[in-house]
Amino acid sequence: MGIFRNPELKKHLLTQALFSLILVMIAFYRDPITGVLVLLTSAIFILANLMFTVRRYRVIAKLTEEIDEVLHKEVFR
Repeated sequence: MGIFRNPELKKHLLTQALFSLILVMIAFYRDPITGVLVLLTSAIFILANLMFTVRRYRVIAKLTEEIDEVLHKEVFR
């Protein structure tokens, strides 16, 4: 996927995954059920973040195509 070429997005996802891993480990240490709930919640938040990011990149790609079409359109007079 093209969105993973963005270094800022990679940093963001890596940081989010690292924090989630730390919280899941703490939660499992406290109680296995809490660990599962934190794991599921973290996974849902990471997937939601990815869905919104993919949607945003699609909109940007569509706008870029429209701008290219306007700029490079041949005008017949």
